[in-house]
Amino acid sequence: MDRDHPVNDSTSPRHVEGGSSPARVVTGASDPPRWADPVWDTLADAPVPAAIVEADGRVSHANEAIARLVGAKLPEALGRPWQEFTALRDLPAAEEMIRRVLAGEVQRYTVRRRWVREDGRQISVELQVGRREDRDGRPSLLVLAVDRTGSDEAEVIALERFREAFDNSPIGMALLDMDRRFLEVNQAQVRIAATSRENLIGRCVDDFIDQEDLPASYADVGRLEDGGTAYDAMRHGWRANGEEAWLLVSSTLLRNHDDRPVSLFVQLVDVTPTVVAERELHERLGQLTALSVLGRLALSDASVEELDGAATEAVLAGLPAVGCGVLERHGADLRVACWRGAGRGSFVAQHMHATDQLTEASRRPGVEVVRFDRRDSASPAVAAVVASEHAAVVLVACLQGELEKEGGPDFLLNAAHVLGAARHRRATTDQLRTLATHDALTGLANRRLLGEQLPLAVARARRNPHPTALLLIDLDDFKLVNDSLGHAAGDLVLQQIATRLRRAVRTADLVVRMGGDEFLVVAESVDGEEFGSLRTRIRQLVSAPIEIGEQRVVVGATVAHVLSSGAEEPEVLLNLVDEHLYRDKFTRG
Repeated sequence: MDRDHPVNDSTSPRHVEGGSSPARVVTGASDPPRWADPVWDTLADAPVPAAIVEADGRVSHANEAIARLVGAKLPEALGRPWQEFTALRDLPAAEEMIRRVLAGEVQRYTVRRRWVREDGRQISVELQVGRREDRDGRPSLLVLAVDRTGSDEAEVIALERFREAFDNSPIGMALLDMDRRFLEVNQAQVRIAATSRENLIGRCVDDFIDQEDLPASYADVGRLEDGGTAYDAMRHGWRANGEEAWLLVSSTLLRNHDDRPVSLFVQLVDVTPTVVAERELHERLGQLTALSVLGRLALSDASVEELDGAATEAVLAGLPAVGCGVLERHGADLRVACWRGAGRGSFVAQHMHATDQLTEASRRPGVEVVRFDRRDSASPAVAAVVASEHAAVVLVACLQGELEKEGGPDFLLNAAHVLGAARHRRATTDQLRTLATHDALTGLANRRLLGEQLPLAVARARRNPHPTALLLIDLDDFKLVNDSLGHAAGDLVLQQIATRLRRAVRTADLVVRMGGDEFLVVAESVDGEEFGSLRTRIRQLVSAPIEIGEQRVVVGATVAHVLSSGAEEPEVLLNLVDEHLYRDKFTRG
């Protein structure tokens, strides 16, 4: 009600108990007095249908023109809620707009609505609705109506047909106000949003759009407001139930007769299944590519470290994982051989309870996937175990998504298979190479490895500031040990001498068993002091007593050497040091 107009005061100029003038306002006796309202004084006798609606929804003021429009006598129209005169289909949108006006979000608006007359017939009216307040700040609505039924009958029919097409469209349709709130939606849009129509009306569309897509969405609407045409765009968002959605959105800006934007008409096609299928296909192709890269590396001469690194990188590329590692069996336990990405520290801390489970799995020949959760209930982890009687490899992934959705178990197992096979091939290759390039008895390098390494050492000698030394060691009286104690004892002596030579030289030096009781040391970039010290250590360690059972054996050694700055060929150096050795032995008699 209008608190400024005293409709029940007998002294009011608008209140008529009798006489020839028709009563323009009638309200209940319990209503508080109103104060004079010059605006309503003008509209009361106006031919334009007009009414005042209070905040509680009651029609407090109405003129004869609006009473005739709805086919009611004036007293019968007053005190009734405005909803009784509004078509059921228009109620949600009308209620939302009135709520916003009363709340002060909108001051006035123009809209087309369907009203229901007292005789049940629907009419089309154009409404101008504005907000007004009394002197105490209490709001109400001033409503002006224009009957468009007769002149707009064709338009009404068209609107009805549009409404039918709107409601029954297989694609989502929605009408938004310029604040991006839903004014109307069809059933397809309700299904897309996974909620009810009641929960959509009045809600902002931004609630359903991914935050990263919002700037582009606002920019598109801005271009429409600047005169642009309808646009199509792909938008990523979320349904009301939290599920992900991909929508193809087409939007058109609707304007009133003053060319002022009033609403957005939006059409939405749910393409989520297509996008998800394309994404899964892309992810599977990515997994196949990652496995292909790993497979090519597995067939190369890559080291175990390179293979482990490639396997972890493949898993990070093919799975929703934040970290990945390779665990290998080391004795009775598992140890981390390689880790990529985040989470190594947290994995060790959070998954220690799973160590026994993984260790047990690594001891069983075969393949299996082991899943376990973190103690802090954060990202889970999964491991693919490929084990044989002699070795095992465990490929662990710390996940940030669902493994099954990405085809993860098969991919992780395949990656572990490839890695396990590559590691086995690498180990076999290394073993065969060791057998081919090392002495079986002592484990020292043999002549074949010397033939590979000596040319390289000579080439480096040309760049090094100090020469490369070759020391040839021949054991004295070794034949006596073989003859007196047997060949088994002789083999033990050779093994002990090999161990002592390894202790005598630097880590980078090469120790070679040339054959029989003859050994060679290649020491690169040694100055005079280092060379003297090295030669002394070799003599002392070789000449020290050797315990064989209860026997104590002492063998001496003749040590010859040559120093090279890289000018000589490897074969020449070997011939020179050989000549020096036999000259020294001959000199010693």
